[in-house]
Amino acid sequence: MKVKVYNQSGDEVGTMNLEDRVFGVEAREDLVHEVLVAQLAAKRPASASTKNRSAVRGGGAKPYRQKGTGRARQGTIRAGQYRGGGVIFGPTADRNYRKRIPAKIRRLALRSCLSDKVKNDRLKVLDKIDFSEYKTKAALGVIENLDITGSKTLFVMDEKNGYFAKSVANIPDAKAVYAGSVNVYDLLYHDFLVLTRGAAEMLGEAFKD
Repeated sequence: MKVKVYNQSGDEVGTMNLEDRVFGVEAREDLVHEVLVAQLAAKRPASASTKNRSAVRGGGAKPYRQKGTGRARQGTIRAGQYRGGGVIFGPTADRNYRKRIPAKIRRLALRSCLSDKVKNDRLKVLDKIDFSEYKTKAALGVIENLDITGSKTLFVMDEKNGYFAKSVANIPDAKAVYAGSVNVYDLLYHDFLVLTRGAAEMLGEAFKD
């Protein structure tokens, strides 16, 4: 699959072939959904927390003697059946919402998302990203030159460039990541995907099998 390659000024400087096994597969919405749910679940904090009978203050003394009262035996007034007692089977702060997804499923979901960008003409390839200073205005200029202004844009770089990444960080609807950090959520959230030539080659090599 052949696509156009642009420079930071928006000029076409050539073409490149994308790996068909990564950028030209049939979409698997079921797998994308499964991976997305798992990714969001991993970010979910266990904010709901209750105290069990051992964590509630008080109740150290036995409320009444064991035998001879005709009542059911009790060891503490902080048991769950008492007002002010601990919560039985309540949520705790150590709950883990993570879901295990096989690596093969993750790879197929990423291929589906990347292929969807190509299919819907939402992918641009840059020959390289060359930034030597922190300048948000210059980063905005790259977006304008690629004619994708007003869209949520994800930049994927083949090598880390702190100047560009921090410049993009000041733009509300844009994000820059390294090729090894590409994930399903970012691909779905952003309207346009902008890859450097090197990043496109890295993704094609990493996910073709």
